[in-house]
Amino acid sequence: MKNTFVLVLYIVMLASCTSSSKSDYVVINFFEEKFDEFFSEKSLEIKDYTTLETTKESIIGENPKLIIYNDYYYIFSISTKKVLIFDKSGKFIRPVGITGRGPEEYANADDFCVDKKSNNIEILSFQEQKIVKYAFDGTFISSIKIDGHSFAFAKMDDGKYLFSKGVVADSQIGNAQIYKTDESGKLIDTLLPVNNNAVKVPINENNFQLSNDKVYFKSWFNSNIYLVTKDSCILSAIVDFKDHKLPDNILEKNPNDFMQQINNISYYSIEKYLENDRYIYLFISSFDYKHFFHILYDKKSKKYRKSSLPSDSIYMGLEYAKELNSDNELVFISDINTLYEICSIKGIKSINKKAIPQQTSNSDNAIIKLKIKDL
Repeated sequence: MKNTFVLVLYIVMLASCTSSSKSDYVVINFFEEKFDEFFSEKSLEIKDYTTLETTKESIIGENPKLIIYNDYYYIFSISTKKVLIFDKSGKFIRPVGITGRGPEEYANADDFCVDKKSNNIEILSFQEQKIVKYAFDGTFISSIKIDGHSFAFAKMDDGKYLFSKGVVADSQIGNAQIYKTDESGKLIDTLLPVNNNAVKVPINENNFQLSNDKVYFKSWFNSNIYLVTKDSCILSAIVDFKDHKLPDNILEKNPNDFMQQINNISYYSIEKYLENDRYIYLFISSFDYKHFFHILYDKKSKKYRKSSLPSDSIYMGLEYAKELNSDNELVFISDINTLYEICSIKGIKSINKKAIPQQTSNSDNAIIKLKIKDL
């Protein structure tokens, strides 16, 4: 849940793109007083769940990345640094690739994507500055070297790559939050420029938010969400945190003042952003990671649903939604015990808890779909 940093430092970007485009962006009022409860029978119901087979090779751990494609679940385990494939019934198929130092291997995985044109799985290694490509059956295809170090990436429909820069201020590549390469990994453009004095230490965070075949970028430590297309970078949404945000000029401070402001401001951070034609979903954390918020904004009715959760809430077992699909379903990954407990309390409309299997040595986790109900 908590952002991982090589060093706990923060940056603020300039609110512009090198390839800018005018847009009608949405403003989400974090302190909106009129809202319905997010975790309630009125708002959500458990539509379906799929238990995932657990083996020695398929340990998922906390806060995994999920891609659903062609009736398969592709899950990136943050703890084991492996990409795992499960079929639609939850049966574990295989891990993808081999860790190692060989030409067909990767030393460490930091992010992955599924190329929906080729069905290949592509794995990013920050350490080796390369992407390794594998076929669905695990066969090695090729690898490409990339300019610069990156912890996260996305692949566009035209084959170009977007990378979230691990080192933001970089005189060789350019001072920007995003850099774009061609299919061979060569730099062709930078987006979201930053000040020359921006921090020059590696920052590990997945800023790309993939939702309904669109690529959104959650800019570092402010409230802006951008839609990235092959031609432009468009401001799509702003979360209005009022006074609970980092100041825009924080990078102009000397190191002592910089850290003092970081430690003294009660700010909020966007952890997850998902969007479809009807809704915007946000998961937000407080600066001290003691309080968390699920927010659902209805673009049609302009209504809000919101739940504020302490860190020990049973709903925190769901972490945050991994996907908001076109059927208006939020998809979560959770351990089975959390699913069972949620079905035991008064809250979201749930399935019969008697139908849920007990957590066993061969089934620890489940894919859970929560249907958004019209208000």
